[in-house]
Amino acid sequence: MRILTPVPAKAQKFGGPWSLIKTDVVAAYLQTFSTALKQKKFSRVYIDAFAGSGTFTFDPKPIPLFDPAETAVAHSGSVEKALAVKPPFDELIFIEQKVANVAALQKLIEGRPEARIVRGDANQELAHLCEPRLWRPRERRGVIFLDPFGLSVDWSTL
Repeated sequence: MRILTPVPAKAQKFGGPWSLIKTDVVAAYLQTFSTALKQKKFSRVYIDAFAGSGTFTFDPKPIPLFDPAETAVAHSGSVEKALAVKPPFDELIFIEQKVANVAALQKLIEGRPEARIVRGDANQELAHLCEPRLWRPRERRGVIFLDPFGLSVDWSTL
């Protein structure tokens, strides 16, 4: 069941019905990952390389006589889905370049000390975050969600 909420001012407009399927699949995977590894001694890390604003909207079908802003609804993006995982990740890192999206993300993570935002180019920031010295296999395991807008990913990042 989806809860339809008014569109926040910072919700990004993109995608379509397939975006709902994608975010649901990501949420199910994150939930399974976190549940399966909750008894392990290493910390669980989630990195969202193109975090966006945390919510998104799309117009599935324009309705004549109505302003699209009145008929659109906000949907939880990968950020909100990751923040809702139980048991929670030990660390959540959201990479975003756009200032408006960073501001929206800051509101989403208020009171969540395990979550942080890295502002910058996802290709460069991922290279830094994935340095081998930071990933001792016995200490940290993680999931990286890489869902760029257009052709934003360098081959070297992959």
